[in-house]
Amino acid sequence: MSVEVIFESHKGNRVAQGTTVRHYKSNHAHLCPVAAAKLCLNIRAQWLATGRKLGPYLTSVSPTRTIKKTQVANLINLSAAGMGLPRSDYSTHSLRIVGACALLTAGKSDLVIRLLGRWASWCFTVYTRLRPGMIRDAASCMTKASTWEYHEEGIVPTQNTQHSEGGTPGSLTLQANQVNLPLAVKSRRRKVCG
Repeated sequence: MSVEVIFESHKGNRVAQGTTVRHYKSNHAHLCPVAAAKLCLNIRAQWLATGRKLGPYLTSVSPTRTIKKTQVANLINLSAAGMGLPRSDYSTHSLRIVGACALLTAGKSDLVIRLLGRWASWCFTVYTRLRPGMIRDAASCMTKASTWEYHEEGIVPTQNTQHSEGGTPGSLTLQANQVNLPLAVKSRRRKVCG
């Protein structure tokens, strides 16, 4: 079961076609987007039936009545203040950052993070924060991923030599006919945010 959230427009919507984000059940008792959507729709129906004023999160079910960023920001600030927290520490932007960090911590790919957070570019990579446990097994993963060539029959590592195209020096040698196979790793930096 899933719920779709349709954004008619948003900050990163450069082509003005909107975005639909699908969320699936989390199987968590208190943090499930499907259960939250059902609850919101039920509350909305009850409040409409009794003539009670709807809050900003219960109004947007049609393109003519959408939630404004200022409404969300005000609600976040009021909630923070109500819990005794500084208003200035919380914003709509911080929600997206926390979401990106949570997905990164869960091991989700950059593409999933970008799509679920509706990031128009790869700028979210500037905001994500690593947690200590996230890099604990990095060396082990790198070793496993980079040494698969050494485990092929007949191939053994030899003394390092500089690759002609630059990059990290290294070579592999076939024992059978002693042919050198260059192994190079080049650093590829992508331009972020600009």
